[in-house]
Amino acid sequence: MKTFIIYAIAFCAVALVLGGMTGIVYFILHTIDKKRRRILSEAVHKLGGRTEGKKFFLFQKGRTLELIHKSHGEDSHETLFVSIPCPFPGDFTIMKNVSEDPDAVTMPLIGTMIKAFKGQKLPTGDPEFDRKFDVCGSMTKCPFVETYFSREERKNAIEEIFKAGAAEIQIRDQAIFASWFPFSLKKDINPKSIKAVLAPLVVLTEDIPQVPDEVLELSPETKKKLGIGCLPIILLFIGFISYFWGTWTYQPLSPGDLYQAALRYIYIALGLYSFIYIMIVFKPFSPGETGSDGILIKTGYSHLRSVPSEPKTQSSQSILLGKTFFALRIVFAAILIYVSFTYAGRNLAVLLNGMLDKGEQTEHTIEDLYKFQNKKNLSYIRFPSWRNPGTKEELHISSSEYKAIVPGKTKMIISTKPGTFGFEWIVSKKIEPNNE
Repeated sequence: MKTFIIYAIAFCAVALVLGGMTGIVYFILHTIDKKRRRILSEAVHKLGGRTEGKKFFLFQKGRTLELIHKSHGEDSHETLFVSIPCPFPGDFTIMKNVSEDPDAVTMPLIGTMIKAFKGQKLPTGDPEFDRKFDVCGSMTKCPFVETYFSREERKNAIEEIFKAGAAEIQIRDQAIFASWFPFSLKKDINPKSIKAVLAPLVVLTEDIPQVPDEVLELSPETKKKLGIGCLPIILLFIGFISYFWGTWTYQPLSPGDLYQAALRYIYIALGLYSFIYIMIVFKPFSPGETGSDGILIKTGYSHLRSVPSEPKTQSSQSILLGKTFFALRIVFAAILIYVSFTYAGRNLAVLLNGMLDKGEQTEHTIEDLYKFQNKKNLSYIRFPSWRNPGTKEELHISSSEYKAIVPGKTKMIISTKPGTFGFEWIVSKKIEPNNE
């Protein structure tokens, strides 16, 4: 009974402490939220807007905009952005390019990784605007972007938004967002920075051009490049699956011989694919593909941008770097193709050699066993070959099998099949005591 009372008192004490802490945290968060809403409400009312619950609306030329706050985990520092609905096709990000060095070239592989998050830089048709800002998004929207930025008032509106303090403009979820306006809960918001972006944002939503859907589809050339470029990645995935499925299920007695036989056919396919890949994807003999009259990848604000080269102003160093990186791209592609073809081909050969085998199963009893471990601590056994009398077979085994084998006291019964490609593989292994 005493123990029960002690546990009950301890439970109540812990519950009171946790409840008190939860209450304190809730009170602090509620106070911060209340102060935040007061600051935002005062700013919105100064701009002639209104508050509806936790939403804050602004009005400009008959359009309704929303002032949104977002916390970054700090109590006193948050950010604001202004949004306006807009039937904009696709997702885009417009960022200010702050790079000053025209020769700041970086590795193409890094550019590819960043493009996966931000999207490809899209040309607007205005070289001067493209030097100031980067429009990133899907390449399928190129025709739309060129048409959209053909009007000077839109480009001027973007410049005004960035002059007001915005770091980037996001176009997503059928709305345009001007972000980020930092503010602190310790002081009131200056409505001027918010007011400065209202009219330009409205301009960005006016007269959205209509581009036929068929124009926004991937071009046949792009589809061809994507199709042939994805094959190495698919082969790596096939090789990964084949390795675990084939090596452990259809373990060949002589994997080295099987690999050598498979490589004869792999190298033929490898050579043909490499030639087609380089000709279609890189076009090494086309003007502008080697960097002298082509595209260099240049460091920008928080991403990479593509800058059309200008022969009159481009330095010889940037031309040389462009050609060097073009060659490195080919080398990287060649390595990826070689690894994917050989890795997938060898592992797939092991898998198909056993999986498609229709031969009869044969049982072999091995009594003269010698076990050892290599420098990588992998376990093996060595025994007289029944395929080639007078020679030895070497077989990789598991650590548990290695511990169970006692040379001279145990024997192993190995069941095999001939293999589809003529390379004998192991169906099962069983360790038994040697009764002799």
